[in-house]
Amino acid sequence: MSNQPELNPAEMTAAEEVSRRDLLRNVALAATLGGLEPLAAQHVHQMAAADKKGGVYTPKLFKEVEWKSVEAFAEVVMPGASKGGAKEFIDLICSANPTLAATWTGGLAWMTVRLGKPFHLAAAAEQTALLDQIAFRKNNSPALAAGINFFDLARRMVVDAYYTSAVGTAELGYLGNKGMSEFKVPGDAVAYAMRRAGLA
Repeated sequence: MSNQPELNPAEMTAAEEVSRRDLLRNVALAATLGGLEPLAAQHVHQMAAADKKGGVYTPKLFKEVEWKSVEAFAEVVMPGASKGGAKEFIDLICSANPTLAATWTGGLAWMTVRLGKPFHLAAAAEQTALLDQIAFRKNNSPALAAGINFFDLARRMVVDAYYTSAVGTAELGYLGNKGMSEFKVPGDAVAYAMRRAGLA
């Protein structure tokens, strides 16, 4: 993870607040284009952590029902997403970008209409059945197009949120931007490459 100091909104100067808004705006743009940089994403996680009052994050965009559905959706897409702060990450980025905000709130509303109830109140089988329909572009139809477009973006954001968090990077074994005196390629990676090249 980055060695940057933790952000504390109460101690931020006007220039730092502008920088914070610019960072969120840039991260949001990168998220819409599918090119999120890990270091910038880690700063968003730091901002979300700094925004917690008494250990609780207050959503900036989502209403309570949406907030619960974002959490449930993220957990279905990426089990453990809550531990990685996915919903806070998504809320913070979407609050800085009207396009992402509309995509998420519209997608949550679309799922509510399809399910007849908010996503988080649906049974696990209902949630899975709906996501199985919208997870694949081959299912594209006028009835599912909005859901498929939402899922494509939302899934990427959940995965990005998780794997740029402390929990996600630890799971990957990411060591961070550190110098190494020696680099050893893992033996199983070498064996795999040799088999693929027909040399084993």
